[in-house]
This record gives sequence, C-alpha cells and structure tokens, in this order.
Amino acid sequence: MFRMFLLPAVSFALALFSAPAWGQSANQAFTIEVPQNLNLRPLAGPQTVTHPKTSADITFADNRWIAISNWRSGATVQFLTITPFRIVGKPQYARDVRLTLRPLMGLGSWTRDVITSQTDYLAGDNTSQVQLHCNRAGLAIIGLDVTFLTGNPATLVGGNYEVTVIGTISAN
Repeated sequence: MFRMFLLPAVSFALALFSAPAWGQSANQAFTIEVPQNLNLRPLAGPQTVTHPKTSADITFADNRWIAISNWRSGATVQFLTITPFRIVGKPQYARDVRLTLRPLMGLGSWTRDVITSQTDYLAGDNTSQVQLHCNRAGLAIIGLDVTFLTGNPATLVGGNYEVTVIGTISAN
C-alpha cells in the first residue's frame, strides 16, 4: 500500500521540478528597509572656565556637534538658548550670550542660514538662535562658539554663570 502511494508522489514531484528541454527561469526580490535617521549630538560634555576679571568676552570656542540625516529632502539644525548666562540659583544676575556657527565640515550641501545671534537681556530679549540646513541626506561636523559677553566688569557679580544650548534637528 505504501508503494502505491509513494510512486504517484515521486512522479508528481519529478513533473513539478523538472525543466522542459527549452529552459526555465525564475526570480527572487531582495529588499532592505533603511529606517529614517535624524541625529544631533555634542561631541563633548559640559565646559567650565574661570573669568579673568577683565572686560574681555569669554568664548567657549569651536564646540563640535555632529548632525546626521538620511532624509532625501535634508534637515534643518537649530541651536538655541532661552536665557542669557545667569548665576545658578540667582537668575536676576545675568550676562548676554552670543552663539556663532563656525565653518563646517560635512557631506551633503550644508548651508549656514543664521550665523550669529545674541541675547539682549536688558531689552527683554532672552533668546539666541542660529541655524543651518542641508537640502539632501548628509552628515556635518558643526563648530559652535558660545560667548559670555562680559559688559561692564564693575557690575559683574561673582558666581557661577550658566547657559544651556539646546540643539534640535528636524527633517525638511
């Protein structure tokens, strides 16, 4: 009984998988899904310097950030402060901050849109914002200067002045 069943099954398999004399072709598709990626991060941690007790402005120079976007339409990067430099725990004591985008290195067509911006806390302007963009997928090493604007050193109250720079990246 088993032989009676096996013979038709083998005959069917041979008929199914044997090629005719004139040839046979087939194809198979392979797909790789690449997830969308937007990434922005600083390459260093918090920084601290001691003020030299002069009227000179103090620049935290060439802070490096890396921006990555694989969006076909590119991405926009913004750096923003929402306060001037302020004494930690005593926000009534402040000094202005200036953000400056330095020339950058990268792949893609990165353009600096707003190169420099500063707060004017005495006039009520507490924000500073700079921006760059890329019109296609790309990677950039961005240099950002953050400057403490000393002003009149006679009115510079002692303490630890601090500002936070917020970096954002968004798809175009």
